Amino acid sequence: LVSISKQLNTDLASIDTHRMSQKALLAYILLILTDSHLGVLEQHADMTANATIVTELLKASKKLEVRYLDEIEQRLITLANGDPAMLQAIDAKMEERIRQARKEKLLPYFILLITLLLCVLMYLYGS
Repeated sequence: LVSISKQLNTDLASIDTHRMSQKALLAYILLILTDSHLGVLEQHADMTANATIVTELLKASKKLEVRYLDEIEQRLITLANGDPAMLQAIDAKMEERIRQARKEKLLPYFILLITLLLCVLMYLYGS
């Protein structure tokens, strides 16, 4: 699963993320995080492998829209198995993605506001 997670990020680096299917990426990540895989990882209790998988899947989830992150977050929390460092990393990345999505959503309005302000200033300067 570690190598599959790393391969996913390698593949994502080489494709056009704007035209890729968000649902296909979500399905692939959830395929990696199936209950059977999580059970095997929990039995082996290899925290290093779990941390690597969490890190790699958090990187891969950067390409996803925010609306798809809830289910992945829940699975990653299960994989973290109560490890405070991993839980903190998951929460920090998810919060960062939510903040980034909000900024991206507000950016057109901010640009419009600046444009209107410049137009008003040019009008006032010209008269």
